[in-house]
Amino acid sequence: LRSINPEAHDLYLQGLRDLYIYNFDSLENAVGAFQSAIELEPDFALAIIKLAETYQFQIQTGSRFDREILDTADSILTGVLASDPGEAQAQFVRSLIASKQGKRKQAEDYVRAAYKLNPHDVSVINRYASLLGFKLGEEKTRELFAQARRIDPLNFRVTYYFYNYLMHTLQESDEAEAVLIASDKDTTDSLYLAALSLHYFEMGEPAKALHYNNLSAAYDPLDPEGPLFTSFLELCLGDGASALQSADASLALNEWLGDAIVAKVDALVHLGAEEAALALALRVL
Repeated sequence: LRSINPEAHDLYLQGLRDLYIYNFDSLENAVGAFQSAIELEPDFALAIIKLAETYQFQIQTGSRFDREILDTADSILTGVLASDPGEAQAQFVRSLIASKQGKRKQAEDYVRAAYKLNPHDVSVINRYASLLGFKLGEEKTRELFAQARRIDPLNFRVTYYFYNYLMHTLQESDEAEAVLIASDKDTTDSLYLAALSLHYFEMGEPAKALHYNNLSAAYDPLDPEGPLFTSFLELCLGDGASALQSADASLALNEWLGDAIVAKVDALVHLGAEEAALALALRVL
């Protein structure tokens, strides 16, 4: 073990806090904190790994669009692994990045390597079970999620990925809903609220979905996906005027978000403004 500059370590902890708040502002703050920590401690492997992970989440959330940052993230992780081939978290984050780049086989290979290096890391177990569950089989995958819950029972991401496995891989919607509701998360957790919203939408209950989406979106007012999904749900409920306002709110945050443009076109069509809808569609094309 080696000592770490205390200021660099404090910056690392600040970065972790902002990373796990997980909204547009906090992810940008996390990047700054990790970069500052690395400036003070250039070989601070954990800070480098978390910087790469934050870049990946910025692309995933849509808070940045320069996808070449994923190549930068993968490159700095390669450097970490060159110094320490046993760093499981570096392999884990490489798996996330590979998935975002559409490299499914590499993503699976990286998470296998991460799991082999550290089969007791909750984030690694989560990723391993989520990505490879369809290959590992139901019994093994359920065991993995149960192990992750035993290690970190308060970590909602474990519940969230287990829910997704039940809902989308096994298509056990009743059990999936029971798992989600039983988690009894604080209703200030935006991921929990978003999960409830998507669940009720998939179950054909758009009014409930809209309620939880609005609660979730309030925690990240810079994310255009919040009002975009609001628009979609409002249109499902037959409220074209509100759907149009929500689509405009999404476009005010990102004027070139394709799905938001489609949402506005759909709302205009619903309101009988076919000429305006066609004009917008043609302008975008």
